[in-house]
Amino acid sequence: MEYRRLGKAGIRVSALSLGGWPLWIAPTEVPTAGKRLLIQERARGLSAKPESIDQIKHIIEGTKASLERLGTDHVDLIFAHRPDNETPIEETVRAFNYLIDHGLAFYWGTPEWSAQQITEAHRVAGRLGHVGPSMEQPQYNMFERESLRGMPLLNLRWFPHSPLASGVLSGKYNSLTVPTGSRFALDDALMKSIANRYFATEEGKPIAEQVGGTTTQLALVWCLKNPNVSTAITGASRKEQVSENMAALKLVDKLSPDVLVKIEKILGNKPDTAPRFGVSSALAAALPSHFGTF
Repeated sequence: MEYRRLGKAGIRVSALSLGGWPLWIAPTEVPTAGKRLLIQERARGLSAKPESIDQIKHIIEGTKASLERLGTDHVDLIFAHRPDNETPIEETVRAFNYLIDHGLAFYWGTPEWSAQQITEAHRVAGRLGHVGPSMEQPQYNMFERESLRGMPLLNLRWFPHSPLASGVLSGKYNSLTVPTGSRFALDDALMKSIANRYFATEEGKPIAEQVGGTTTQLALVWCLKNPNVSTAITGASRKEQVSENMAALKLVDKLSPDVLVKIEKILGNKPDTAPRFGVSSALAAALPSHFGTF
């Protein structure tokens, strides 16, 4: 098993993890070194009343209720939910630092926050003497790359979900028929996105065969080749899918620069480098050369 560090966090996690987001199952459990579990929880909805306008109280009380349900006194990592434009970022930073200061969580992260919002969170945290987010959880796969343009690293690492684009990159929709019980069978909007991605997935088959894997494994390994990715969150409804996903780790070294170039020619969607949204020139100069290219 390959383990990677979660940015500034003193935690190492497996390169692939198993999540239950489509079924609204929490927490995600990630096997880590040392025979323990990294427990990830989301500070979303939890037990707080919907009409609550006290963001800090909402996060704290919701987290405590979640810990009680989990039967533990802390989680290693807690994620905020998607940005709330009505709540000042300072309140969010203060709330999650309260959790850290009181031993309820060790680190906090952001899900699908913009580069500007993450930069602002770190700026506010620095001013208050607080801890900024240690990781970002974006949607990231061969088809979804644009949202990461201009992402300020700040030693931040990614914890991406949907590396198989809701199953499209597994090839199971390539016949343009939808398997019974699949996500697309329950979502017409998702079904509409199949056709324009069909050919890209089909063209990836020869490359997958070249490296000795499946299209599913090729998509997962492509995601892991991004050095900013700490762990990719996979989903599975059958144990055979878990086995196939985990076997992808054997192919990481087989995706050479030449193979990656072939993949890029098929995808044709490599993002351009974008402005660094408030990141200082000194920090920008220290960012890796691959910044903004994945």
